[in-house]
Amino acid sequence: MALSFTSELKYKFSNYFSKCVRGYHLLNSEPIKESVWESINTQVLTHAGCSVYSQANGSHSSGSDISCGIGNLSNKSVKYDSIVNNHFNISSYRLTSVCSASNPGNIDEIITEINKRKNFEYYSIIARDEFKE
Repeated sequence: MALSFTSELKYKFSNYFSKCVRGYHLLNSEPIKESVWESINTQVLTHAGCSVYSQANGSHSSGSDISCGIGNLSNKSVKYDSIVNNHFNISSYRLTSVCSASNPGNIDEIITEINKRKNFEYYSIIARDEFKE
């Protein structure tokens, strides 16, 4: 049975998220990316009282990255595409069978393909700023 997002659980997620990210940056100067993001999310979920059933351990195979008490998560580590930090792109599906740079595809076919492959309930996204000051 999946946990529900109570206000208490949201508070725990927020609290442990802040602690884990601060702790990471006390020890590391590199930005949080891919497998580190998955590890941090696993720690946050576990410490907040949410059981983690499985994780991809940095694998790039399709599917969810973490299966846990609230459902399946797809972790995404992205960088901002603009200098004002208001835009980023998420790459989640390889859709070359229905569209490409030279063939924009049919929107109904693209949506059908995405829905056919979807096996997670949530995205967990962390964005980083890599612009020079």
